[in-house]
Amino acid sequence: MLATVAVLAFVIKRCLLSSEDDMAKSSKPDFLTEERLLACLMFLSKLRKSGVTNMFEIRLKLRHAFPDLTTNQAAEVLAYWMHTFAAA
Repeated sequence: MLATVAVLAFVIKRCLLSSEDDMAKSSKPDFLTEERLLACLMFLSKLRKSGVTNMFEIRLKLRHAFPDLTTNQAAEVLAYWMHTFAAA
């Protein structure tokens, strides 16, 4: 039981640290033009307002709408959108 608690504490600590790192890295993606980035951000905002999907599916929906994005690029755009959304 104690080992399970120790492992769980380690996992939670790693998740919290990686979340802080992700937020620190959420600078404007440099692989997109201004127009393309704006289109992605508008898509994400409209999708959020529609209530059609949950946040677990949103990266997949972004990749479906913009098939030229890789999984990592979609994650980077999503992190940037979340960061700018939180700042607003």
